[in-house]
Parts: sequence; C-alpha cells; structure tokens
Amino acid sequence: MKERRAFPRYSITFPVKFGLNGTEENLKYDSECVDISRSSIQISCNSELVEALLASDEYPHTATLDFIIPEHKSAFRVAGQVVTHRRLSQNHYYLVLVFLDFHEGSDEQLAEDLKDFEPSGFRLGSV
Repeated sequence: MKERRAFPRYSITFPVKFGLNGTEENLKYDSECVDISRSSIQISCNSELVEALLASDEYPHTATLDFIIPEHKSAFRVAGQVVTHRRLSQNHYYLVLVFLDFHEGSDEQLAEDLKDFEPSGFRLGSV
C-alpha cells in the first residue's frame, strides 16, 4: 500500500511542553512526542492535560508546543491545533496536533533536523 502522507513520520521520543491557548493561567503541561512530521505531531499525555483541553471554551483547541529534538540544539516553539485525541487507558492519551505556525520560520530547521532520522513508514490503521 502506498503512503498517502505528504510528509513522512518519524518515531522519535522527546519531551514536549504543551501550553493550552485560551486559558487564563497560562499553564504548561508535560507530554512526550510519539511521532512527528513536518506538518504534525502525535504526543502522549495524561488525563490532566485532556481534562484541561476539554474544559477550555476555545474551539478549535490550540496550543503552543515547545520542544528540542534529541541530538540537536534547535529549540522549537510551534502553534498547533488539536485534531484528535485517543484514550489508551484511564490516565494515558494520545493527541494529534497539526502545526499552524512556526516561531521565526523554524519550519525549515525542523525539516533539516528530521533528515537525521529514519522515517517510520506506513502503518496500517494509522491516522
């Protein structure tokens, strides 16, 4: 089966700070990257983040993501929109966010940093 994605996904694990937009407290939540591409990211998080997300009045849900890809010095700040969330267990979720805006044009730097990794390829049942 042919891969339909415009950009390949990379299974890379690293911490991601998730700042939910539209909250007065400006809270940051800890999460972890499961896989990433030039246009989106899938993160693993706990129920605390998802509860805050669902309690937010802002829709669509947007967030600011801060991360550094392992073995690279480039720090990324990316605005993203939550497109789906999936519950894996009582306190474990996956969120998928599409990238909306890169801070200071760092999208080209992300593409460059991802070249050092092996794409994860096509997976049956993936979204």
